[in-house]
Amino acid sequence: MSYICFYNPCNFGDAFFSSPFIRHICESNPSRTFYYFIPKGEYLFSGYPLSNLNNIFTTVLLGNNHLHKEVIQLIRHNISNRYADKTINQSRYIFFNVWCTSFSCGDLDIYGLRTGFTHTVDQINTHYNETFINTEIPNNKLMPIVNIPKTIYSHNGYRNWLMKWRENSGIGDHKRTLVFIFNFVLQSAVTHPYVMNDYIVGLARMFQNTRTFLVPNHAPVFDAFPNIVCCDRLFGYSETEKSFQNLFILETIVRECDIIVSQYCGASWIWFNEHLTRYYDTHNKPIYLTHPVRDNDYATKMNEWIRVSFDRNMENRDIVDFVALSDLPSVIL
Repeated sequence: MSYICFYNPCNFGDAFFSSPFIRHICESNPSRTFYYFIPKGEYLFSGYPLSNLNNIFTTVLLGNNHLHKEVIQLIRHNISNRYADKTINQSRYIFFNVWCTSFSCGDLDIYGLRTGFTHTVDQINTHYNETFINTEIPNNKLMPIVNIPKTIYSHNGYRNWLMKWRENSGIGDHKRTLVFIFNFVLQSAVTHPYVMNDYIVGLARMFQNTRTFLVPNHAPVFDAFPNIVCCDRLFGYSETEKSFQNLFILETIVRECDIIVSQYCGASWIWFNEHLTRYYDTHNKPIYLTHPVRDNDYATKMNEWIRVSFDRNMENRDIVDFVALSDLPSVIL
């Protein structure tokens, strides 16, 4: 008997955008048991579990430090390969690399990922004489799934804060706008270094009477600006929690904002999920990707993914737009 264990050797974004394909393979093979090793973002699967998909380190490898180290070493040695195998307890475990580079495609390449996952299952079936059912993922299953109990927002105080903020935000032309800006420390896409917090301070100073800025992480420089609200201090959020459950808590917080500003960072893209059209297309809430220069095409790729997954042309309107950091004031007006 062979088991597939999906693993992500890189950052959260790679696991996030691979998760729909992983779910599809598991759902297509309900009689088979699958495993995963996701060191950054395990809540992708534990937060919305599948009955036949398990964390390999809390099941098969639980308490076996020697095997744990061997599996980590295997993954490191196969960081760019599509798959590798290891015998554990007389069973074969096929470690399936979900990093886009293993498929010879770039980040957020919906067509490259779709082809890569399908071809890799074909290769595994041929190589190991296996019979995993392999069908192309349908368009309506392409968006990542996010699931957070609504009660958590009562427990962490966000709902009460939001209600009070709305009561005090004014009306008509004098109403404040709630702007969410992700101020994560980038783990990738750092070819043009910059400090996001410096830009947030500049915006807070510029729009101190008309905009409230909601950010994930506190910085001492924010303390002088009452219109900067830090989620970690007020709502118990922490960027360093490894399962990333706290990252998904931000998803519902983001839904309530009038403007969303993301960076080129997978952890700042949790709004990109099954709820997207309901909260952004319907209500016409703008989403922006920002960077010092437009040196890649993430916004274009995201819009294409959205069009394919919701199987319509979105009225030829992009949901995600690029804005240079220097131009942020023009979109927050």
